Amino acid sequence: MSILYSFIFGEKLFQKVILLASIILASYSTAQAIDGTYDGINVPNGWFINDDVMGFPKSLHAGSSSTSGNTLTITGGNITGSVFGGWSTTGDANNNTVILNSSGLNLNTIYGGNTTGTGDVRTGNRLILKNKATVGDIRNFEYYEFYMNKATDDALLTINGNIDIGQNAHFSVNIADGSEKIEIGDQINLMKINGIFSGNTESIFAHESISLIHGVDGYYDASTGTYGGKITSTKMNPMSITFPDSRLASFAFMNQANNLIFGQGVASAINAAATKPAQWAIFGVISGVFSGYDTYMDDITGNTTFGGPSFMVGGAKLIPVKTGELLAGAYLETGIGFIESDINTSVGAINTEGNANFYGAGAIVRYAMDNGLYTEGFFRLGALNNSMQSKNANIEHDSTSMYLGSGINLGYEIDLYDDRDMFDFYTSYTWSHLIGTDMIIDGQGYNFDAINSHRITMGAQYNFIQESMFSPYLGLAGEYELDAEANATIRGDFQTESPSLTGFTVISEIGIRIIPSQEIPLTMGVNLGGHFGKKNGVDTSFNIEYLLDSQTKEIEIYIKEDEDDTEVVEDDIEVIENENIEVVSTDEVVIIKMGEFLFETESYELTPEGRAGLQIIIDEIKELYPNSDIAVIGHTDNTGSLEYNQYISEQRAKTIVDIMKNTIDSEKLSYEGKAYTEPIDTNKTRAGRAKNRRVEIIITK
Repeated sequence: MSILYSFIFGEKLFQKVILLASIILASYSTAQAIDGTYDGINVPNGWFINDDVMGFPKSLHAGSSSTSGNTLTITGGNITGSVFGGWSTTGDANNNTVILNSSGLNLNTIYGGNTTGTGDVRTGNRLILKNKATVGDIRNFEYYEFYMNKATDDALLTINGNIDIGQNAHFSVNIADGSEKIEIGDQINLMKINGIFSGNTESIFAHESISLIHGVDGYYDASTGTYGGKITSTKMNPMSITFPDSRLASFAFMNQANNLIFGQGVASAINAAATKPAQWAIFGVISGVFSGYDTYMDDITGNTTFGGPSFMVGGAKLIPVKTGELLAGAYLETGIGFIESDINTSVGAINTEGNANFYGAGAIVRYAMDNGLYTEGFFRLGALNNSMQSKNANIEHDSTSMYLGSGINLGYEIDLYDDRDMFDFYTSYTWSHLIGTDMIIDGQGYNFDAINSHRITMGAQYNFIQESMFSPYLGLAGEYELDAEANATIRGDFQTESPSLTGFTVISEIGIRIIPSQEIPLTMGVNLGGHFGKKNGVDTSFNIEYLLDSQTKEIEIYIKEDEDDTEVVEDDIEVIENENIEVVSTDEVVIIKMGEFLFETESYELTPEGRAGLQIIIDEIKELYPNSDIAVIGHTDNTGSLEYNQYISEQRAKTIVDIMKNTIDSEKLSYEGKAYTEPIDTNKTRAGRAKNRRVEIIITK
């Protein structure tokens, strides 16, 4: 009732009655609701009444008195009346937009807002010109936007009537073609006014795409009726940060592979090569990452994300050295990533998306000492492709640059719980370099500097006892990026804001190593990690290793009866005794420790040398200890599951006892397998694992 009373008895009753009558009449005759595009006009909340275009909601019939937020786009049509961005009865008509987007438009009066009451009809109303147009009068706009191809274009808007820009109007000029260099002192013509010009301007800025912002002093030449501005200053548009930012995000995706190399990459190579030292083995790693970082600068806030899968595949082998073992390997790498950013600045927002793809090759090396100390390093070389498209502006770029990378890692492994669990402490330094490049982006020549990353990481990993076919581990690390800043300049004079990855990130991980079958020389691993701090996100990896020349053998007890195979010359006996047999004698027992020369790799089939040496030992036992009880104990290293190693150790002990039965009373014989529960050396090195793979004959005196 109050709305109806205000409408009937308020001011300008006559005009309201006329307006209401025209609406009612139009609903039966010339009124056309515009819900989409009609005759070259697009205004979802509006009406075509008689010859006028009016932006106001259909709910006006239900008593609405304010009109706000309309966008009216004119791309043609036959408009002989006036254009109203917003129309209200007694309320406000503000924050409306009128877009003229058709070459050669000829219109009458254009209003930002209009009301039959006393409401606000100017605040926030915006007039946007995307093509040349001729109009009569212009009223009630606070903001004016001009889209020009070149700064030297003639005035976009011709006004045959009058224009009142009001107090403190804001003008912005968007110049699409950046090939024309704009300098201080240049003039830009915006409007040709054949009537009366009134009002004043608070600010004028000329934008060259999202690269440069020119400060402009407005002027009106009454003698020629020209309104425009003179360039007084030039600076970078803060939105231009999106270009070095997309390059930095691509670099970050490529650089993430450094963690993969020192983590799952080296571990996968070790697992593959350790199966059979001195022979090449294939390893491969698939990794996925989803990460991002925030940007906080003067007048700039934003968030950038990157991610995607990365792949490593290569070969590696262990080389025996005097004090430990040396791992050498080579690999190919590639990554298929995405980048997205949402950046807000003092002059506007820009949202982009793109791709980050890299491909290259590298080498790894690792030296592990018997005392647990180790060092490892890598070198990589490749090409990184970075492409970007803006989601809210017609801007894109595509470039490819070479990258280099290297790193060194120092660590110490501490065995726990009978050499089964292990703590690994490490400190690493990695360096990456992306070569600079030049690009033309939206008509502007950009020079991108090289990006360098200097990163230090310290962490620890706990490896649990292998149970069954699984071996889990946990890790925690801290990473500090010292550099990784992306710089770009235009014309050699103006530098964009420089996003950076400098800062601290905490990294956590959990993983598991899997041996699905002892009959197939295959090992797999799965890793899940998270990181937070300067960078925030998750990463996963899956690795797989396969021994190149390994062959699956049928497991069976095999004993040759040919006597010629047991004949060994004296010199060969001495070699076997010196290198592979150790005898320990006490008052109660004699322990004969025989190394892995006895059996084929991962089998309980005796080698010819093992059969010959074993027969000599059996003959000596029969002669020296004919009435003693004899126990045969099998031992393994910690490669593989507990169940598998228990089986192998028992079968090897049983094989020896079965041969002894041909010479020694079976009631005096027994056997047992102890898997890897009683190591006599470290399992971290090739030499240590070789010593642990043994069979002991214990003779009770």
